[in-house]
Amino acid sequence: MTPRRPFTQISCTRCKSKKIRCNRVHPCCDKCDAIGAECIYLPRKTRAKKPRTHEKDILASILDRLDRLEDHCMLSKEPADQYDDSSSMSVSTVDSETHRSLWKNDIMTPLKPIRPMRSAVYPLLNRLKKDQTKALLWSTIFCQLPYVGFDVFEHEMCRNAVENAVTEIQLWEDMQDSGLAHAPIPISKEMAKRWINLYFNGHQFEAFRVPLDRDFLLSIPDLLEIPHVTLDATSQILYYSAVVQGLFIDPEPVPDRSNLVRSIYQLVANMGESWVNSVQITVPDLYASFFVLSVTLENCRTELSWRSFGHTITIARALGYLTVDAETKGPNPPGFPDDSPYAQEISKNRMRFEFWHLLRMDCVFRLHFGKPAMIAAGSWAVNFPDPSINGVTHMSTRYIQIHFLASMRLTLVLLKYLDLLEFTADDTVFDESLDNLAVEVESIMRDWNADELFNNTDNHIDLRICMDIFVSCYKMLIMFHQYKKGNHGRPVLSEKTLEVARASMTMIQKIVGSSTNQYWGISIYFMYEAVPFFILCWGILASPTHKDAEADLGLMAWLGCFVEKTVVEQPDKKAISIVLKAIISCCRNAMFDSR
Repeated sequence: MTPRRPFTQISCTRCKSKKIRCNRVHPCCDKCDAIGAECIYLPRKTRAKKPRTHEKDILASILDRLDRLEDHCMLSKEPADQYDDSSSMSVSTVDSETHRSLWKNDIMTPLKPIRPMRSAVYPLLNRLKKDQTKALLWSTIFCQLPYVGFDVFEHEMCRNAVENAVTEIQLWEDMQDSGLAHAPIPISKEMAKRWINLYFNGHQFEAFRVPLDRDFLLSIPDLLEIPHVTLDATSQILYYSAVVQGLFIDPEPVPDRSNLVRSIYQLVANMGESWVNSVQITVPDLYASFFVLSVTLENCRTELSWRSFGHTITIARALGYLTVDAETKGPNPPGFPDDSPYAQEISKNRMRFEFWHLLRMDCVFRLHFGKPAMIAAGSWAVNFPDPSINGVTHMSTRYIQIHFLASMRLTLVLLKYLDLLEFTADDTVFDESLDNLAVEVESIMRDWNADELFNNTDNHIDLRICMDIFVSCYKMLIMFHQYKKGNHGRPVLSEKTLEVARASMTMIQKIVGSSTNQYWGISIYFMYEAVPFFILCWGILASPTHKDAEADLGLMAWLGCFVEKTVVEQPDKKAISIVLKAIISCCRNAMFDSR
């Protein structure tokens, strides 16, 4: 056997410079052949075969590696630290972090409400196969029950009815086809441009204005028809925001207006899935997040809405929205223009106005879905704005200003209520505080005449604004009364609570019934009427023969029919309708059995 030659003799200069041996024996590589060097290629050692791992061990190993990868990709700071530090971050700093995960697992995990529900709900939800269905039912039905003040599952008939509904939902899940979603309704270029012009001509308010030029938005319908042109998600979301607002205020009859709005909402909600992963710290993305937040809530996609809201707060903080009135020196924050004092004051008023709406939305997520506060106490310094923003009062903005004044008073009441739930242990102090909050809500309702406001509305947006004020007041009155220590968990409801629930559902029925061919989504139920619905339900189950039982059942049946009609165009929401129908049938049977 020929002894192996030293490395210097078996490779040419080229091979040695690349730190490789020549990979051919016959013939030699051209470089080795040119210098007369013999190529000797050492044989590679055979790699020892590892014993086959059990499939369960393989899966466990993969999961462990995924966990390590998630830990590696997560921000190292705790949420509280993130909030404190981000207020001082520059736009460029935050922008570089945009594509990193903004969330830690403890924030994104759905939390239980402050007043937890009894455990009967969870076994029912766990019987369902799809996480999407579980999340849907939790966010639209079950998460509302703790704030009603009793456990509806204590009643055997209701418990059996809901169990039967879950069985029906299981069958529906088995038959459900992933292709059930309706295709978007096409919008002609002419109509899209008409609605964009209506939006710009009719939107006289400085706040929440689409931050893109009218001419650019008018060009988008043509751009969407060009195959090789791709618009970014933010521009498309803002385009549809202008279109749908113009559609709302169009005075002319629009065929199938309601389904058009629903189709646009569904389209934008689907677009939001990819948009949340590419958000930038810019003003257009901030305003896009406002629309995505609203649309995803309307489509019962609570977790996507929560993620969108998180991005909204991150961008707003970076642009100076949380420190508009902070005592700071130096150059203007990113959100302020370097312009005249008048222009700067208008900009500050606009930012104040929009911030207070964000603060209200933060309370909504805490109250309805048990989420943690994204705007922590002490992390903001923002005064109340002039509701007109620019000091000019226009008739077209009257309802917006009224809504701001009323809803922000409600927001302050909500903040006090949430603090009571979290920090007050003394029963007497707790009940007295709730009484004071109820008095404040009642004063808000007295300050504004509901009939006068509703009769003077001339477009769908103003109508929804009025509805939001009064129905929110009704809901809060019920919650305050039911959470008093003496009333919480009582088997029989007070007549006052029942009257408020009836008034709320009667108002919704009147508004929706009088506005034909307008869009009223399923959020009417789970954002406004879930609590009154269960109050009337419990009133019938506890006393099936009370004098208003039939009228109450009629209101419940109307709401059930409304939800059922709504889910025709949204078949993935059918589980909500199944549960409501089961509860209504349960109440009807209770009344029949008592005769």
